[in-house]
Amino acid sequence: GNFAGHVQVRLNVRTGPAADFDGDGIVGFEDFILFAQRYGTNEADPDWDATFDLDGSKAADFPDFLLLALSYGTSN
Repeated sequence: GNFAGHVQVRLNVRTGPAADFDGDGIVGFEDFILFAQRYGTNEADPDWDATFDLDGSKAADFPDFLLLALSYGTSN
C-alpha cells in the first residue's frame, strides 16, 4: 500500500539455486520435469507461474531452460 508518501514492497526470497523448483536443495531431474510442464507458458496463460521464468522475460522459454541446464546438479 501507499501511506504517508511511502511505498510498501513485497519480496519473495528464495534460498538455494533459482532452478530448485521442488525445494529439495538440489537442481535435479524433478526440477527439470516441473520446468518441462510449464515450458512455453507466459504471463498471459492462466496457469502462468513466474517461478519458472528464470531470466525475467515473462515467459518460461528456451533461455530459461539454458539457465536450468547450467545449474543442473548444483545445490545450496
